[in-house]
Amino acid sequence: MFSDKEFNYLSDQDFLITKRVITDKVITLFSELEGELKQLVNNQDFSFPSGTLSKSGKISKGENYRGLPYVILDYPRLLKKDDIFAYRTIFWWGNFFTNTFQISTNHSKYIKPNTVRSDYELYLQTQGDLWDHSLQSATLVKEVNLQKHLSDADFLKISQKIPLKKVDDLKRGSIQFLNQIMS
Repeated sequence: MFSDKEFNYLSDQDFLITKRVITDKVITLFSELEGELKQLVNNQDFSFPSGTLSKSGKISKGENYRGLPYVILDYPRLLKKDDIFAYRTIFWWGNFFTNTFQISTNHSKYIKPNTVRSDYELYLQTQGDLWDHSLQSATLVKEVNLQKHLSDADFLKISQKIPLKKVDDLKRGSIQFLNQIMS
């Protein structure tokens, strides 16, 4: 019934215990990041759509995004069917971290005419599946002019991809990225 590889995993308690420890550490990291993002948001002169800041951040986790576990921090967040203004930080097991700004075009008036750059790979998506966070349907770019892309898009999603080995830089990268969006 089970292959040798499957039986080895089936018998390995240490892996699942270690996985839980890692997931708990990511949740703690995201909780700390939420506090730092709140400080940034509170110290900026930036107007958010109504309801975006009325809720605290939300950390959620799951076991099956394209077959792999994940953890998500949404803050600031307004996530309704056709009414989206959100900043998401995602840990996708075995892949990467991302900081993603998602906005529906009806909120374009809140975006200042600036260009966003990143020390890490930057991805742009303006059509297709808004909830695809694999970056496979996004385009690798060097920079994104927010207003330009919002003017002729279904939505705007820009993602900063941070390698798992750069976890110690996640908070700094996330704060700088959101700061550029709000500047």
